Amino acid sequence: MSACQSITRLASLFACAVLLAACNDSSPSSSPSNAMASAASTTATTVTLSGTPPAQVVVGAAYSFQPQASTQTAGLRYSVMGKPAWLTFNADTGALSGTPAAANVGTYSGISILAYGPAGSAAQASIGPFAISVVSSPATATTNSAHLKWVAPTQNTDGTPLTDLAGYTVYWGTDPNNLTSTAKLTDATATSYAVTGLTSGTWYFALSTYTSAGTDSALSNIGSKTIG
Repeated sequence: MSACQSITRLASLFACAVLLAACNDSSPSSSPSNAMASAASTTATTVTLSGTPPAQVVVGAAYSFQPQASTQTAGLRYSVMGKPAWLTFNADTGALSGTPAAANVGTYSGISILAYGPAGSAAQASIGPFAISVVSSPATATTNSAHLKWVAPTQNTDGTPLTDLAGYTVYWGTDPNNLTSTAKLTDATATSYAVTGLTSGTWYFALSTYTSAGTDSALSNIGSKTIG
């Protein structure tokens, strides 16, 4: 079976749920004004990191963020500061992932991800500090968010059972032909994701899968949401 045949397909397009209720500023679940981390990266010599960590996640939904290293990725080492207990950190890739419970509702600030060059190199870069707000339900999430949902795929494109699904990649942007922002979900059981920090305008969203062998599927069809 060719690599093309092994590419997985999505069983159905996820839905973008409109999040109507605004946060109560006095509630622990409120999104702070500094919740969205800047996508601007800190660079040093040969290491460059980029990406915008999602600023909000709903209880029971998967959170995932992996910084993108655009140069000299071989031999990079990662560390994290200020990590909430409900998140796990992959020191090989710099990825943060986890699913918060009801007891985790609140705002977690001062989180930073750092990357270091190969042994013997003084190069380093960082993203952060940034904050993550855990909210109790989509109704309490900020209105400049999109809550994406999908049905997990069960087959390869050739009809054979899908047995090596490793996760998903979420794509979004203001141009349906150029989805510039991504989030890699390392949880193969995830069926939802909250994209936060969206500015006014129409945003477009798509999803792909990847296998444990590193094979990526084609993109799903594209959904959209207009932020007023």
